[in-house]
Amino acid sequence: MKQSLGIVVLLGWFLGVPGAKVRSWEALLGEALQQSMGRNGDQKSFRLSEKEIEYPEIEYMLGQAREGGDGQSRLEVQRVRRKDPFTNEEFDDVFVNETWTDPDEEGRSICQEEGDGNFTPSIELVQTAQKLLDSEYGALVSTAIAAYVSMAEYFGQELYHLEAKVGSQEPIEDPHGQVLVEISEDWNVELNRLLTARGREACQNSPEWLLFCMKQTTCLLEDAVTSDPQVFTAGRMATYLEVEKEVHEHYEEFAILAKLGLPHMPPLCSGEEDIVREGAPTPGALLQLKTEVEETSGTSARRSQAVAAVVQLHRAAQRTELALKDHAKLADLELSFFTHTWKKTCEMIGCNVESFTDILDASIGHTAELVDVEASWHAVKTHHRSFVQLKTSVFGALNGSSAFHENFASFIYRPGKSRGQRRTDPMFKEASDVLSTALALKQRNNEDGKPIAKSGWWCWSWRVIATGGYAKKFPDKTSTWGVATGFKLLTGSTLDLATLMSQNQPGFNFKATVGLTIGYVPDMPGVAGVRAGVAVGGSLSLGPGKIEIKITLGLGMSAAVDAKWTNNMLCGGPEVIGVPPWDFKCRGSVAASFTLFCKKLNFLDGSNGATMDDPCSTWNKWYKQNNGDADMPGQGRSHEKNAAACRERCKTVRGCKHYSFWKDGGCHLQNWDSHRKWRRNSGIMTGPPICCARPSSAITRDMSGQGRSGEAEYMGCWNRCKRVKGCRYFTYYGKDGGCHLGDRNVGIDHNSGQGGRIVTSDAYCMDEDLKHHNMIALFNKEHKRFIRVTNTRHVDASGRRNDGTLPGDWNWEKFQVVESNWGQVGFYSVHASRFLMMKGDGSMGVSDSRRLDQLWDGDSWMLFRPVEAGDGYFAFHNEAHNRYIRMNPNGVVDASNTKGRDDLPDWWGQERYKIVDA
Repeated sequence: MKQSLGIVVLLGWFLGVPGAKVRSWEALLGEALQQSMGRNGDQKSFRLSEKEIEYPEIEYMLGQAREGGDGQSRLEVQRVRRKDPFTNEEFDDVFVNETWTDPDEEGRSICQEEGDGNFTPSIELVQTAQKLLDSEYGALVSTAIAAYVSMAEYFGQELYHLEAKVGSQEPIEDPHGQVLVEISEDWNVELNRLLTARGREACQNSPEWLLFCMKQTTCLLEDAVTSDPQVFTAGRMATYLEVEKEVHEHYEEFAILAKLGLPHMPPLCSGEEDIVREGAPTPGALLQLKTEVEETSGTSARRSQAVAAVVQLHRAAQRTELALKDHAKLADLELSFFTHTWKKTCEMIGCNVESFTDILDASIGHTAELVDVEASWHAVKTHHRSFVQLKTSVFGALNGSSAFHENFASFIYRPGKSRGQRRTDPMFKEASDVLSTALALKQRNNEDGKPIAKSGWWCWSWRVIATGGYAKKFPDKTSTWGVATGFKLLTGSTLDLATLMSQNQPGFNFKATVGLTIGYVPDMPGVAGVRAGVAVGGSLSLGPGKIEIKITLGLGMSAAVDAKWTNNMLCGGPEVIGVPPWDFKCRGSVAASFTLFCKKLNFLDGSNGATMDDPCSTWNKWYKQNNGDADMPGQGRSHEKNAAACRERCKTVRGCKHYSFWKDGGCHLQNWDSHRKWRRNSGIMTGPPICCARPSSAITRDMSGQGRSGEAEYMGCWNRCKRVKGCRYFTYYGKDGGCHLGDRNVGIDHNSGQGGRIVTSDAYCMDEDLKHHNMIALFNKEHKRFIRVTNTRHVDASGRRNDGTLPGDWNWEKFQVVESNWGQVGFYSVHASRFLMMKGDGSMGVSDSRRLDQLWDGDSWMLFRPVEAGDGYFAFHNEAHNRYIRMNPNGVVDASNTKGRDDLPDWWGQERYKIVDA
């Protein structure tokens, strides 16, 4: 059983829409939820169970009503009479409405604001972010956190099969350390800049040095807290530690799966000599805290008490870790252990000793208290380590001992007040907004003063929740790798839940939350157990013509327990709803997560602002001219509606090899004299001028003698295929750069379920402009003439046509395009009944008399590969002679000098032709 913590994505339930253009992990969620909550065709009634809600259940649910406040939600519960729409029978139902009475207490992040697309931050926020960016360590902290967040997401993909098909025993790609190198690029540059300035040795950008570089970063930022506390506030640094720990906790398991070398262990920061190991201060370090308590007792009683609570919390966390360390002995642990261990701490920080979630909640809230009283950075850091120690110990025990899970269910699953986490919301909001803005300012280079895109904005908050919900595991109850899903009604009745399950269009407005775990689920019946995977939850609003969800992506751990082990939950209905196989049982659940991203989607039309309009594009990369310009000579920025439109512009510009499309609509073109740049989560896309790829498809096997390679972009995989003899198709995994090659007989899976991030293409595809013409003429731009076959079967140039149009009665210039294998074509002269041919002596001629369907693979002199040549022109390369079709000034059409199919010089004009529809 997996021991490490999983990635938790708090996301609302949605009704998946076939064909929705969404990113891969969102498409996966759609697939998962459609399977788990599909229509039950045999269900004759909207009743949630075969019997009405019994009187004791109604009374219990009515008794759960509360006024709210003090960190708790307001919960309205009413008895109502409803009518079954099929049988017209009336029955007792319960209507619930859960709302927060203090919504203003939760600091709203930028991505929670109304509206989509871009966001224009306030002047004050931009000034604060710029001040951070201008500081010595500003670029380091923003790029480091960006890298940490991306690594955590990648670990979720590899460790818990995020983006693989539901129930898949393997991730979509084997884990590779090279991905960590790419993620770390910008961060590593900033780190080594500071290390070099201090005369220290640079930190290598390699997977084995990751923990070492992270520690070096933390040490430098701790120096920043001392030297510039107004910029590097304790709240921002506490947030940094929370993000940093997620990578640290997942690295070991990833390193084993990726078969990395032994990691270079990081040294201690200055002032850490008294710390024996991470997370456990020695008595010497605690004495430092006690000294702080004594020094502040006369000047600030509140600060003194806050620091004293850190000492007490550390002792309780350390005792908890020691008690829960040996999983074999947990069955003998006294039920009163937590009450006795945490009594003094809870008296100081205000928590319920009978609720694990309330202890966690109050502990995270105490971080905000330490920041408010301006406690030392040492106190904040020690408190964070103790908090992590508590959370890790308890979830580890839940994962390692079923006896502990059952014996302490009432402690684990008892809801808390949620006061602490809401108190930290303003702290995390301030840190996420400032650091997100700083990184955006750094990445966009102030281009045109455009607003900052909201997509991928950091929206940090901490949530620990114990609640009830209806749950189910699939593909089947014994799945080890699969999905565990659950949902709970916020506003509506049990009849509304039935409508949700049936996937009918709702005729009313109601709201629900759903939790969902994709990845490792315990191999036990039902849904009880500890989840190690990617879990999903959030808010869902449904109504007439509206299916909308708000997403937050976070990191954490979750667990579930059978209803019999807890008696203080409210699912919003009876113990079991639905009819097998669509029956969902009421379960208790607990989750602790650090939220990272917020998104707002509408799956009614598949719109989420992340449309993969160009399947040949590569995300988070762009090109720049080697002289530093953003555009190739003679070109500048244009505004295009999407990446595909930017690609079409590149296709019409001679010499354009790459396009770079930015999230604000900016389109830039680059030629061969350019280099690739990379930025994680930037949303920038780059691609070639021609695209024939099919999204969500993959070859079924590698061709003989070939295997996976890592390529930085789509074009790298394409070029690799063109270099390998016999390669016809290639599959590119945009998520991690995996490249696989297939021959002409390979099978292709056209339903990979990856939402466009996996594409397969014909390595020698024809451009659509050429493929879709039935009859064409080839017009040479330089000489203003067409290629023709005369009535004497001689190949030469036509009369001059300055406007490039073909007269209707010119038949010698007309060719029918015949597609052959390997992306090659033949040009069939209809009037001569012969194919155009390049001869061995370098001249051009025609074949013997043939029908249109008589072009074979062995006719190598008659086969030409179209090569995109810019400005909408093409050159036609014959592989047998390794030459292009050329038109000379004297009207002679022959073969060019020897030149490879990928080596067409930019200055060759006699080999370039425009396709004219004839």
